[in-house]
This record gives sequence, structure tokens and C-alpha cells, in this order.
Amino acid sequence: MEIGKQLFGKLSAFAVSVPISQELIQKTLSERINELEDIQVVITPDHIDLSGSVHIKKFGLSRKQRVSIFLSPNSVESRTIYFNVLKVKPLDFEASNASYLTKAPFTHYENRILRLDLSLLDFLQKTKFGSLRHLQLDHEQLTVGLSV
Repeated sequence: MEIGKQLFGKLSAFAVSVPISQELIQKTLSERINELEDIQVVITPDHIDLSGSVHIKKFGLSRKQRVSIFLSPNSVESRTIYFNVLKVKPLDFEASNASYLTKAPFTHYENRILRLDLSLLDFLQKTKFGSLRHLQLDHEQLTVGLSV
């Protein structure tokens, strides 16, 4: 038993880098968040720009409003990524941000932190073991380290 624990401990230090394209994130968000339409995801080495259109109803009239959310990676835990919300355009109110950014169990927004649960992605659903160890932003992709 002691040898198994030592071997497992050493294996958990290794991580396989898995690239997640901005197209995959865009497709997954489109399927999970019905309130956002025309979702576009742009990943740069500094931040992630998530934009889409939201239907706004006022005085019986309905119109589309374009919103943009700028995210910076904060930390990873198990299969969940935490992002700092840098800014939201055009209006940055906590109540309105929470209304369309909190979609349980996939996303949760609170106190300028957006929690994104990646266990709902297809390739992570197929693997029962493993958790995220690190996160890196590259041009047009997000690279996560998956380990035992």
C-alpha cells in the first residue's frame, strides 16, 4: 500500500497539457447560456474577451444589446477555473452581471469572480479521473494541465 501511495503521489505531479480552442469554448457557451446570442470568444495572452448579444425588454419593447466581458485567469481547482472579471461593457452592475453569467452548474458569478466548471466539456466527461493543475492563455487557445 505504501508503494502505491508513493507512486500515485509522483504521478499526480505530472500534467498533460490540453489545448482548448476559443471555438470550443464559444460552442459550449452557446449551448449552455441561452440568454447570450452571437457569442464570440477571443483569447489573447493577457485576457479572454467574451462578447454576445442580450435581449433587453423595456416598456414593452425588445431590442438586442451587445455586451462584452473581459476575464483574467485567477486560479484552478479540481476541474474548475476561476476568472477575475476585469470589466463588463456597456454597463457594469453586479446584479445584471450575475443575472446572465450565473448558469448553474456550468458558471457562477459572485464578487467579480466567474467560476467556470470544465467538467461539462465533452473531453473531460469521458475521463473520470484527473484534475486541472495549471492554466495558460495563448493566442486563440486556453491550455490547461490535466493530471491524475
